[in-house]
Amino acid sequence: MKKTNTTVLLVAISIMLCAALCIGVTYGLFTETILNSNNKVQAGSLDIDLQMLDKSSDQWPSIKGDDSPIFHYDKWEPGSIDVKILKVVNNGNVACNWQATLVSTAQLTNFAKVIDVYVLKSDSELSYPTDGERATYLTSWTNVGTLEEFVQNPADKLGGELAAQTSQIFGIAFHMHNDADDEYQQLNIENFDIKIIAEQVTFENTTVTTDNNDITSATHLFAPVMSITNTTRKEDKKCF
Repeated sequence: MKKTNTTVLLVAISIMLCAALCIGVTYGLFTETILNSNNKVQAGSLDIDLQMLDKSSDQWPSIKGDDSPIFHYDKWEPGSIDVKILKVVNNGNVACNWQATLVSTAQLTNFAKVIDVYVLKSDSELSYPTDGERATYLTSWTNVGTLEEFVQNPADKLGGELAAQTSQIFGIAFHMHNDADDEYQQLNIENFDIKIIAEQVTFENTTVTTDNNDITSATHLFAPVMSITNTTRKEDKKCF
């Protein structure tokens, strides 16, 4: 009986020692805490400006929100051209997709049918034509249709993608048809706007699977966030 009690006591002591050992090990583990402070989430900004090259100073003053027309030549005749060199500037910190449109706020006359619109995007500086260059100046420009056609369907005629803190120089030129006849004397086109629509660019990765390859591309999704308008007036006061 005594031997049995001793055995039981030894077993109980062993259990207590094991429990104590486990508790000691549990409380003896190394611990460490990492704290990263002062985080914030801030929305990106899209800040677009429209500037025009000044012929006399070679400076780029802003015409954003300016109601002064940039097209106001009033002595149109067959073969006449009028050129404006502009720059769209992304002063924000997000990329954008931009598009230039012409928006008429009045009924277009038949004069819009004989005015061709030419556009050009350039990665370098552009200059206005001299008198000797006017006949060939638009050779490298793209004819995007008549003024009437541009107003009615401006999509994809002039625009592109613009990274944050970058700019794009572009030109818009009007050219009156060389064969315009007396029908167009004394006609004018009034109150149309040059409008720049800027849309933030967001990226969504998509995967296209071919027979043996996976091609990953980025699809751009656009949400309108900003537009710039310059009110323009254009008149013809010269008989030809």
